[in-house]
Amino acid sequence: MIFQTFLNWALCFALIFAPKTFGKRSSLRDVEINDMAKRERFWYKTFKQTKRVVEELPEIGCGLHPAIVPVKDGTGNAPYRPQFVQVNRCQGACDPQVRQNCAPTKTRTIDVVVQNFDSGRLTVPVIVHEECKCDCHIHCNYTVHWPNPGGCHCKCQKTCNGDENQNLKTCECTPSAVKRNFLHQIY
Repeated sequence: MIFQTFLNWALCFALIFAPKTFGKRSSLRDVEINDMAKRERFWYKTFKQTKRVVEELPEIGCGLHPAIVPVKDGTGNAPYRPQFVQVNRCQGACDPQVRQNCAPTKTRTIDVVVQNFDSGRLTVPVIVHEECKCDCHIHCNYTVHWPNPGGCHCKCQKTCNGDENQNLKTCECTPSAVKRNFLHQIY
């Protein structure tokens, strides 16, 4: 009786842990996979099952979107919990032809309660964006340039003669070997 029970258990164990090729013809692929070490089989299957998915995704326009930002006190020395929080930030696409960036027009500061390992609980300020717009991101040297917000670029205040070249950053005129005819230049 005990021997019979032992045989039944052994048969069940053998059927559960039998190789996949038990009772059917083995293909070369099955033999190759079964000959691999257990660790190699795992990586083989993982790599084999990985497929690239091609999707067409819509462009995300300028607006408020959730962003993960670090919690810092300005010194960067003390470790906090939480280290990162999720707040709204201005992100997304603007017209790239006019060099615009998605920028906040209205912000507010919230105090995040954090746990500092040295001094316990304290609050750290985090900036939250509330409104956004596409804005020119130009830095003109106002002593020599005029800002041209319509085209989102800087324009030289003085124009050069037709036989001179103009450095668009400094707006200096230099003599040219070839005569050029420009009404105005921009950068």
